[in-house]
Amino acid sequence: MRRRGQMRIIEALIACSLILLCHYFLSSSINIVSREDEPELHFLARNLMEVIGGEENLQLIVMGESSSEALSELVKTMLPPGVFYNITIYSLTSGEMLGNASNISGGEFKARSSTSLEGVYTFSYPIVLERKIPIDVVLVIDRSGSMRWRIPGDEYSKMHYAKEAAC
Repeated sequence: MRRRGQMRIIEALIACSLILLCHYFLSSSINIVSREDEPELHFLARNLMEVIGGEENLQLIVMGESSSEALSELVKTMLPPGVFYNITIYSLTSGEMLGNASNISGGEFKARSSTSLEGVYTFSYPIVLERKIPIDVVLVIDRSGSMRWRIPGDEYSKMHYAKEAAC
């Protein structure tokens, strides 16, 4: 009884290994045909990414009020009229969509040739903003030194009250 169970386990292992070997040889013999992107289209897309990733353009897109319009105008000047595009810019830190430009409308779109690129560009903007704040300067000249004196029963000097009055 025991030998019979061992033989069935060995037969099952041999059958599984044959199935795996056949699958491996059949899948490696099938040639997968893939079509390369057109080099001109790929070059246009790569060039567009480099221009968008430039510091001035990225600053215009990210910091501007109408970022999608700025991105659309930039893409329209860079690409020929017959090229369709869909460009989306996301922030890696927040996941927020910063800009989107597309001239593809409708649900289904079939292209003769297409290319797809992804890139990561670093854009840093100042955390501290410089602002000009108008200030008033009050000059108090105390020749007698009486402004240091305190009024009896008061904890502050006369100079303290003069400073508060100036504010």
